[in-house]
Amino acid sequence: EKTLGVIAFSYAQMDAIENEIERQLCDKPELEQFFKEDRLGGFFVKNLETVQGDERDIILLSVGYGRDAQGRIELNFGPLNREGGERRLNVAVTRA
Repeated sequence: EKTLGVIAFSYAQMDAIENEIERQLCDKPELEQFFKEDRLGGFFVKNLETVQGDERDIILLSVGYGRDAQGRIELNFGPLNREGGERRLNVAVTRA
């Protein structure tokens, strides 16, 4: 009965989440009803930079970072590191 949205902190995360959802729906078509494409109330996966104006009852923030090929973790949080990043984070946390 609640609406759900996922905000990813990068386009790569957004794509990975969408791809996994599609994969799961192929195996479990009975879940399709939860992923209706209603702009105002349907489920969404969006990037932090494109979520302006979308509100849901529950918002999941996808913050996924890992080691690079050299084993280092880069301290780069995409749009949050740039000027005005605090505003983007504020938009994300106020979507629910």
